[in-house]
Amino acid sequence: MFTQMDIMDTAETLLFSTLCSSLGIGLLPRNNLALTTLPRGRLGAYLAGLIEGDGDIYVPNNPRSPSGSINYGSISITFSIKDLPLALTIQTLIGGFIQYRGNSCHLHVRGRNLFLLISLINGYMRTPKIEALYRLISWCNATYGSSISKFPLDTSPLASNAWLAGLLDADCSFYFN
Repeated sequence: MFTQMDIMDTAETLLFSTLCSSLGIGLLPRNNLALTTLPRGRLGAYLAGLIEGDGDIYVPNNPRSPSGSINYGSISITFSIKDLPLALTIQTLIGGFIQYRGNSCHLHVRGRNLFLLISLINGYMRTPKIEALYRLISWCNATYGSSISKFPLDTSPLASNAWLAGLLDADCSFYFN
């Protein structure tokens, strides 16, 4: 007899293997996934579409909050709770933490993982949300002394990468009558 956890683990493993397969990543043990094996073009374009559809790019105005705690730049992606296996799969690939609110969950990426995510999506943005990415890159360069370049909007054909798949996963539904 299967428990709900067994079913969730099986669904998550299936989704993880499907996502890895579609992105051209060999199925590796989840805890030993080397970031250098991620194909930047496929995953980066997909994540850029997902962020442009259901993401938020946060750039702090001040280095500290009024209470004195440190403010961090971050990128968050909102998922329906039904899409938790996808959120967990992406968390496995790029890091971050998941926060649950009602019928949704939010994957928050900051710190070292933020640099990975920026490097993956930079050059694949297609909407005005690129301005928020540019502000975040400027903030990272000023705050951490990094030298991240700002790549222009992606004007390649939609069928040339996985951006549209990410956008549709974020903001699309199909209805058959």
